[in-house]
Amino acid sequence: MHRAFPRSIDALTDIAVFVNEFSESLALTSNSSNAVHLIVEELFTNMVRHNIGGTDCIQLQLERAQGRIKLQIIDRDVEKFDINDVPEVDVSMPMSERRGGGLGLHLVRCMSEKIDYSHANGNSTITVLIKPEFQES
Repeated sequence: MHRAFPRSIDALTDIAVFVNEFSESLALTSNSSNAVHLIVEELFTNMVRHNIGGTDCIQLQLERAQGRIKLQIIDRDVEKFDINDVPEVDVSMPMSERRGGGLGLHLVRCMSEKIDYSHANGNSTITVLIKPEFQES
């Protein structure tokens, strides 16, 4: 499944509907569906808030590939920003000693099997693999 969404936080409602349709089409468990929702929402929100430039819609593709969920999100006409370069959050530190932000990406990393980033011709692409669980028939 593939769709473009306006570069706006307001698009999150339509994105949730899109992810629900995908999850239902594969009969994902609620845990897997929730993981896909969280990952998509976090990555999309980060692109809207942090990618410099970005005049086009953000492309979202979800598919089943080799027993995994493959999620790809593409932001066009933006500067390079590799989320893999964002430092890990030390969750063992007290909240009062941590710097702000980063917990969303921490959760994305925890729920993902693999995260790849590429930037070419102004296009920023994040590809995430997730090991899904399926409902029993």
